[in-house]
Amino acid sequence: FQSKIVVPPGKEDVIDKLMLDGRFRLMSARFSSAKVEERLTALSDRARGISRKEQKEERQGQRGVASELSGTFKLERGTVVFSRLGFSVPGAHIRLAGTYNLPSGETNMKGIFRMHSTLAGTQSGIKHVLLMPLDPLFEKDGAGFEVPIFITGTREHPDIKAEVFHRRVTIH
Repeated sequence: FQSKIVVPPGKEDVIDKLMLDGRFRLMSARFSSAKVEERLTALSDRARGISRKEQKEERQGQRGVASELSGTFKLERGTVVFSRLGFSVPGAHIRLAGTYNLPSGETNMKGIFRMHSTLAGTQSGIKHVLLMPLDPLFEKDGAGFEVPIFITGTREHPDIKAEVFHRRVTIH
């Protein structure tokens, strides 16, 4: 973590007058929530093309996957502006830019979601076969799958959407 910190004098709350300009990088991060760890592990497995059956066999007694989080930001008047925010798990990477309001938890970010596996590679059985013709439409610059992503809403109720064929589709 590296940041320039300015706290101007005044009677406002510290969060309203605090100014930061910096960057951070967390490597091998793990989350304290078992539910979050479970979802990130599932995302990583799918992004690498590991089937659910293989997931169960591979995960016997293991902790979740390590995540990496990095970014460049500015904080002013309680709002963090991320000019670059990256999040990675094995097999997947998300690049974002946008804002996050600390007091309200309101988020407005957009970016790119990339994964190693193709779209068909994330599925098995008939879904795998049906999705195979679509794979070339989503492959880009060495990624098996790449789509624009949008994160809006609040920290309690985030709205995550991917853009597929110029339409925004809600994802979880």
